[in-house]
Amino acid sequence: MAKRERNYTASERALFTLGVSAGATLEEINEVLKKDARRSGASYRPFHPTSFGMSTRYPTPEGKREQMRSIWEHVLHPKTLGAHARDRESEEDEQA
Repeated sequence: MAKRERNYTASERALFTLGVSAGATLEEINEVLKKDARRSGASYRPFHPTSFGMSTRYPTPEGKREQMRSIWEHVLHPKTLGAHARDRESEEDEQA
């Protein structure tokens, strides 16, 4: 009898959901999972291509995809609070 794989953790499921919503590829998502597993010492469990295919059946509306991509980028490359404040100030200046 084949050994059953462990269940995905809540953080892995969150990365799947966010990655798919942001339009990330399967390879991008799996690379993030691999790096996180290496960093944390956890076992690496890739997102299965079949699961990825099912997740992409219901695409994120285009208006939301940009917002999700911004969140995805923040998860991958977090900014300092100072950088967020500077970004907000420049956005406000552009709108004025």
